[in-house]
Amino acid sequence: MTTLSYSLLDLPPSIRIHIYTFAGLANNRLIPLDRRHRVEEQSAPTWENSDRKLNLHLADLAIYSALLLICRATHDEVSRYFYSNNTFVAHDLQTLSRLGPSYLALLTSLKLIPCLTKSANSRDECTCTPLQFIEDKTILGVVSPWDRSTLSHWNWAVKKIAPHLAGDRLDLSIICPVYNERTAKSVVEPLCHFPVLSSCHIRLGSFNRRNYAIQMIAMKAAKQAMGQITTTVQPFRFLDLPTEIRLLVYQYTDLISPLNKLQWDPDHGYTVDTSFCPPECSPPYDICHPSVHRNCGSPNVPRCHCRHGLSDWHGGMPYCWTCTHYACQFNTCKAQPAHGTTLGLSCCGAKTSAYSPACHCWKPPVALFSTSRTIRKETQRVFFSQNAFEIPHYKSYSYTAEAEAAPERCAAAVFLAEVVPADLLPYLSKLTVSLWDCVKRTAKEDWMRIISLVASISNLRVLSICTAMAFDEITDVIPNTREELSSKQGLMRIRDAIHEEAWPVEISHTAVRSLFVNIGYTRYPLALRVYYSYRHPDDPAVLVGDERIAGDNYTFVRECEGPVGEQGGTRKWLEGLHIFEVENF
Repeated sequence: MTTLSYSLLDLPPSIRIHIYTFAGLANNRLIPLDRRHRVEEQSAPTWENSDRKLNLHLADLAIYSALLLICRATHDEVSRYFYSNNTFVAHDLQTLSRLGPSYLALLTSLKLIPCLTKSANSRDECTCTPLQFIEDKTILGVVSPWDRSTLSHWNWAVKKIAPHLAGDRLDLSIICPVYNERTAKSVVEPLCHFPVLSSCHIRLGSFNRRNYAIQMIAMKAAKQAMGQITTTVQPFRFLDLPTEIRLLVYQYTDLISPLNKLQWDPDHGYTVDTSFCPPECSPPYDICHPSVHRNCGSPNVPRCHCRHGLSDWHGGMPYCWTCTHYACQFNTCKAQPAHGTTLGLSCCGAKTSAYSPACHCWKPPVALFSTSRTIRKETQRVFFSQNAFEIPHYKSYSYTAEAEAAPERCAAAVFLAEVVPADLLPYLSKLTVSLWDCVKRTAKEDWMRIISLVASISNLRVLSICTAMAFDEITDVIPNTREELSSKQGLMRIRDAIHEEAWPVEISHTAVRSLFVNIGYTRYPLALRVYYSYRHPDDPAVLVGDERIAGDNYTFVRECEGPVGEQGGTRKWLEGLHIFEVENF
């Protein structure tokens, strides 16, 4: 009786691929092509009479190397699968250019990070760190316009590999922080040699550094590489529309952020808060709009079962009024991170001078501000009136009194004096400022000078000020007993200190409708967090810091006159203190 023998090659190709991947063949992984960036060296053999001309040194590729040695048929099959189902990262363009044409044609995902800087000790050695430790300051330095040899090598490498790439299947990323616009154009110029690409992502700036002009260069180059540059059409005569219609149109643009809330700081400009949702969060989004949670936590409101708010306080109960789930639909780069996003390889246009067709994150509407004088004036009016602005203190830490590192001007003063045009100050509706960096005497004097000009012309509906750990003049007046703190005397002492140091609390002379001040912690043993508020009884709850300030959680309250223009009503405004227990004080 004859015994039939079968080999691996007798199995269907789909079954063989399953066996390869089960054995450990890399699939949908990030693979560094450069020897400098390998984690484990494995040398792949060179087959005679094949297009393969390079022994690749890759990370964790022992199975791949072993499979190549079985036979020529397995070698070809495994190579096709390996190159077409993984993302390859190349720093050394010379290494990439030595890859055989048949393998270049198999690539479907390629990230080029040209190492354009050299070591101070050797001009021939790359200074990049291993891939898993990539940071912007170590990927490469800025490309200087006088580094002609480097740009020439980049141009040569692109021209050599471009004819062999299958553009209709290739997802290409290029990450190359540059010095200026001139250098940016030099970097993207060779891309014209590529075939039309399936997808193209270009980043020309360091992370958390965004230059609009350079970003536009990246966008134009990427769209041209994908064949999306069309002929110029006759522009729509937008200014012929009535002003009322134009103002309505603006409200459907990026002039209004997803949560109607923005942050500004001198280093990064305008940004939006990142979502606290888990990565697997999913629709629906509209049910978690912030307005839905406005009254959550009030005694007469049913308990909310939102799963997305912060839950670090109150025994793990969610702070549903902190829910940012609604904004997740506009934060696509975080929701669906691409290969290498956590390694500093992101091409998010909201974070850096980059363009990616997959990025739909909110970005500052710089283009609308730069179109014309008329549109600039109208768009700024919508921008400042429809968004709430939060101005955190400089850096991420607080300063001690008269600290040398503390700035001469607090960030809030810079924002009000230099960022917001003077004629648009009356359009600011909601403002939150942190004065933790306002510790130097010069900074405090500058702040008082700024608010003396702003307070009389502002039309703020809500002003929230955080003075915690900055103004000893305010925290020092907090009574030492809870009984005294919960009295009119305690309220007036704190109110007078706020008036002198943080904001003029002359109710009849300011147009601020609602004022909230995070004063800080009382000293041990009380372990309390104290807030001052001035608000209309019918106003909704407001999140100040980590606490919800509302009409149902006063510790002490008194009636007072309303702001200018709103004193004719039958109901008085309320002024009072809110005291919260501090857990783990």
